[in-house]
Amino acid sequence: MADFDLQSLLISPNRRLAAAFLETVPLTRAFQILGEMKDYPTDQALEMRLRQLEPDVVLLDLATNLTRASEIIARILQSRPGTQVIGLHVANHAEALMTSLRGGASEFLYAPFATVTQVEAIARIRRLLRPRSFVEREAGRMVCFSSAKSGSGSTTLAVELAMALERRGTGRVLLIDGDVAGGTLAAACEPLTRPDSPSLLTALHDGAASSWHRHTARLGSIELLPAPAVAFAEAANLSRLQEVIEAARNSYAWIVIDLPIIPERISLMTAALSDAFFLVTAGGCRVFTWDAALLVWYRASVSPGRPSEFW
Repeated sequence: MADFDLQSLLISPNRRLAAAFLETVPLTRAFQILGEMKDYPTDQALEMRLRQLEPDVVLLDLATNLTRASEIIARILQSRPGTQVIGLHVANHAEALMTSLRGGASEFLYAPFATVTQVEAIARIRRLLRPRSFVEREAGRMVCFSSAKSGSGSTTLAVELAMALERRGTGRVLLIDGDVAGGTLAAACEPLTRPDSPSLLTALHDGAASSWHRHTARLGSIELLPAPAVAFAEAANLSRLQEVIEAARNSYAWIVIDLPIIPERISLMTAALSDAFFLVTAGGCRVFTWDAALLVWYRASVSPGRPSEFW
């Protein structure tokens, strides 16, 4: 393996602990420190950092607050499965060792960070990372919302469902604004999207080769691939639509798509690729599920704001 091949994020409020570990990095020549967080981050800040850096390893201070560090381990494994967590401590602390390993950490290192111990841990981490690209993960499920006419409430239902799924902790959730000619969710992003920000149009243009899934916007607690910040008047090129959806399925546990009204071409094409398709009407919501060549439908009464009850 190449020198400094383990791309790493260091999280350590204990700066003396961090400094002691960083002094050993040139000796082991394994960890490439892409970034440091000098306080325990919020869940949202942590997820943003993981998306930006895509580290192989997170080096985590267990000494400052073991309870919070354990929560961060769980969040890392949920947000970016396959990331290896190495716990750092000021001493060979038995409780911290057992708690971190039970929580999903791969290794435990403690000051003064003996080189021999690190080399053994690094070898184990590399063995864990080597087959990662060959492991097949279950494809994410895709749920689409469209409406018979504008103003029926499909956007509200899509957003509420995405937030409900995120709160349940079932894995990464992506909300896609599928109306390239007049999407409204870009205006609610955090921060506001710019005309050159990654969008559904970017993804459709570049297909699976695009890095759009690494630069999603935020809508509250969920990830968002918005429509263009400036409405795209011409018909979008949908030849790469299936590529975009497959890329999303490989990166997210759930994909929720807010589509324009049902007669639009993008709505019909996306519905045919979905696991479940919700057609919102004035009288409620018709739910279509696809099973091979069979189209089965049933009617579900909807309680506005609580879409998880009918999913």
